[in-house]
Amino acid sequence: MVRRVMSLLSTDIEKFTHFAGQLADAAAVETLRLFRTSLNVTNKLKDDFDPVTLADQNAEKAIRSLITTQFPDHGILGEEFGETKGSSSFRWILDPIDGTRSFIAGVPTWTTLIALEVDGVPIISIIDQPYIGERWVGMPGSTCFERDGKTSVCHVTKTSNLADAIISTTDPSPAAYFTEEEAAKFAGVSQSAKLTRYSCDAYAYAVLASGGFDAVIEAGLNYYDAAALIPVVKGAGGLITDWQGDEVNADWAEPQEKGGKGGQLVAAATPGLQKKILQSLA
Repeated sequence: MVRRVMSLLSTDIEKFTHFAGQLADAAAVETLRLFRTSLNVTNKLKDDFDPVTLADQNAEKAIRSLITTQFPDHGILGEEFGETKGSSSFRWILDPIDGTRSFIAGVPTWTTLIALEVDGVPIISIIDQPYIGERWVGMPGSTCFERDGKTSVCHVTKTSNLADAIISTTDPSPAAYFTEEEAAKFAGVSQSAKLTRYSCDAYAYAVLASGGFDAVIEAGLNYYDAAALIPVVKGAGGLITDWQGDEVNADWAEPQEKGGKGGQLVAAATPGLQKKILQSLA
């Protein structure tokens, strides 16, 4: 299904992109204050490990406060505090710390994810790694990389052959995000690729946008894990779909037994590479 999306003027894109940067800055104050400190970690799940820290919660609170003050009619969906309905076509999708496992281990591959939806479609987004000062900003037609006060335009690679590709996933084991069947399918793709790297979470998609990785393959994601990835990958010239080649939306994250796609995601640099990966996964 193709959804109709309200068009945004260039002035609106500039306004919301600037505001998204302010949200990332506010989150960074909270995350950096606690990164590599002694943390009290809470497990969200009874039979598995899904950690949350005060940094996750405080960062999302800071973002929500700014949105509510500046744009009270906008909706918000965040990992830590759920959904706040809005009265407009705009909704912010938040993951204050994507890669909390890396955060609590002191590894700077965690990121803050912020996306702005218009009529249910992510249009503007940020992938932010404040500890090393790297930020990717995706918008219609382009993705920019910001570091040390300098901005450059991002481009994905031109790799179309799987044998030449560098691919990534966060954890290839069926005990993590993949089912046993999904893990076996990923292993098949990995065996055909030139190189596979692990444990980067959303940072992997930013690296893909900058021409590092050629593809990222994951499953078991939630919508707040994925929304901010879409404008960044697409703006850099890449593709991002589910494992069947369909668009990613809020319903996509539902478990397969409930009619969703189980949070399966494939991002690739070129249509040729995307097609080969989807064929292998099928």
